[in-house]
Amino acid sequence: MCLGNIIGSGIFISPKGVLEHAGSVGLSLIVWVCGGGICTLGSMCYAELGVTIPKSGGDYSYVTEIFGGLVGYVWLFLSGCPFLTLQWF
Repeated sequence: MCLGNIIGSGIFISPKGVLEHAGSVGLSLIVWVCGGGICTLGSMCYAELGVTIPKSGGDYSYVTEIFGGLVGYVWLFLSGCPFLTLQWF
């Protein structure tokens, strides 16, 4: 999800860089549409998880339900430490 948000929102932050690296307007639009598709798929996955596991707690509840308590605790710990988040890896 994080990757989809970065790709999807990056086109609004730096369109000049995307145009320079893509080489053409058409290709940059294709990159933008693909980023939007990734964001849409990520949001659909979270909606499906929310319907399947109707517990409060968000990511922690989903990870704990799927992988168990230890992995859920580690996920919660790492997401609470801004310098150790999984988004850096």
